[in-house]
Amino acid sequence: YGYYTGAEGYYSHARKGRLEPHVKGYDFRDGDKVEQDAAGKYSANLFADKTVKLIERSKNSKIPFFIYLAFQNVHSPLQVPEVYEKPFLHIKNKARRTFSAMVLALDEAVRNITKALKASGKLSNTLIIFTTDNGGQTLNGGNNYPLRGNKATLWEGGTRGASFVHGPMLKNAGRISHGLLHVTDWVPTLVEAAGGDFNLGDIDGVSQWACLVNNTVSPRKEMLYNIDPIPSRRGNGPAGAIRKGNFKLIRGDPGRPDGWIRPEDVLDVDSTEYFENRTECQFYQDDAKILLYNLKEDPYEKRDISKKYPKTAKLLSSLLDDHHASMMTPNIADDDPRGSPGNYEGVWSSGWCQALPCH
Repeated sequence: YGYYTGAEGYYSHARKGRLEPHVKGYDFRDGDKVEQDAAGKYSANLFADKTVKLIERSKNSKIPFFIYLAFQNVHSPLQVPEVYEKPFLHIKNKARRTFSAMVLALDEAVRNITKALKASGKLSNTLIIFTTDNGGQTLNGGNNYPLRGNKATLWEGGTRGASFVHGPMLKNAGRISHGLLHVTDWVPTLVEAAGGDFNLGDIDGVSQWACLVNNTVSPRKEMLYNIDPIPSRRGNGPAGAIRKGNFKLIRGDPGRPDGWIRPEDVLDVDSTEYFENRTECQFYQDDAKILLYNLKEDPYEKRDISKKYPKTAKLLSSLLDDHHASMMTPNIADDDPRGSPGNYEGVWSSGWCQALPCH
């Protein structure tokens, strides 16, 4: 239930293609069926209502369920019913005001789902995980201050996500976990939480279930942020970053916008300026450029200590090389006019291409 593309209208559920003549296509489905009734309805309400109905249908069932719910909020474009903006009229920055209202709409949707779980009698045996997939986009109302950087960068502001975990199985609830957790850890963690065998073979993730339940030390000591070996207008390669213990190494261009961008300084919707804090930040086009930070002592990445700890920088750079040597070569397909919604009666569709074999 949802859509194939990204950054589409929250009401129209449509977006234009990148290739000329930039045909706009509708994109919302229930299974394989195009869901035309969704047109004109705010996506957060659609997703919440669908989830509530799933919960209500399972009220008398003893079969466990798993729901993966990926809300569109708060991705661009910035759109929200006007009623949600009223508590934020004091915010002068229009982008920030609308973004805040979109968070409120998201909060209400989560509340409605939680109420449905409680009404069904299943809340007391349900684990809820709420998490983001990346840092905020300061060019579209988001904010990561006091962390450095932006979505799609290697800085902590672009890679550190806010999350919460809720459920009666957690001990000493109401605490903050400072353990290192990577997105790949969710699969073995959820398998163990459900009582399954979480030894899933040669995978990148490790189970964090004991850490989350008992507030013990995280089993993860090392984390690969990313390796982007390809120079591209859509990325910031060649670049990569890795963390071991408290030390984080960035090699190459970390990406932009850079800096410590306060909430009031995010790019406004009426501004034509591409925000960059050039007085505090530099861009590194050299893929051999090394930056090293101690995130325990310097969580905001203000002091490069690569020259102070050259052995540590060399060790982490070697680990990054090992990961690079074992990774699959990225195979990024060109935009293909066969996928244009103009070929499918104005609807974004699949079936026109074939997946490439893995090597």
